Amino acid sequence: MLEIRSQRFGSKRSVHERRRRRQTARRTTTAAVILLVLMLLTGVIYVWYMGRHPARQVVKTITPSVAPSIKAPKVSPDAPVSIVQQTFSGSVPAGGNAGLSIKTNPGAACQITVKVNSTLLPDAGLVPKIADEFGMVDWSWTVPRNVLLGKWPTEVTCANDQKKSAYYRVDLEVTR
Repeated sequence: MLEIRSQRFGSKRSVHERRRRRQTARRTTTAAVILLVLMLLTGVIYVWYMGRHPARQVVKTITPSVAPSIKAPKVSPDAPVSIVQQTFSGSVPAGGNAGLSIKTNPGAACQITVKVNSTLLPDAGLVPKIADEFGMVDWSWTVPRNVLLGKWPTEVTCANDQKKSAYYRVDLEVTR
């Protein structure tokens, strides 16, 4: 009394085999649903428990006497002056902003010039400055829109009270 029906690709399966497959599919689906319900129930219990027993946080405070402090370096007044480039916007479009940051001796007086066709670029940002207690000096300026494209020298000179000085030069490239 086995009824055999043909399915795709010419294979033949019995009615009992189809029932077995359906039962297996039902059992698998039931197991997946039960597992999902258990996971949700576990999540709800965890959230409930953590709400009743919050985690303790340890906060460490740093007292001012223990806190590290950064002290400015002490440089001898007769030490040679040096200039080291920290940041520089090497390529700037006409009408854009340029900037240069250097490190030199603390308290050194520094001056910057940007020459375009042997003419000094007039800008409020290109003013003489005194290096801070860490020796940092930075300038920012706007490149005029009508300036000629190309590479233009940017020169920095720094000097200390003992009349010792340093010179640094880098090219600013003006693009479109």
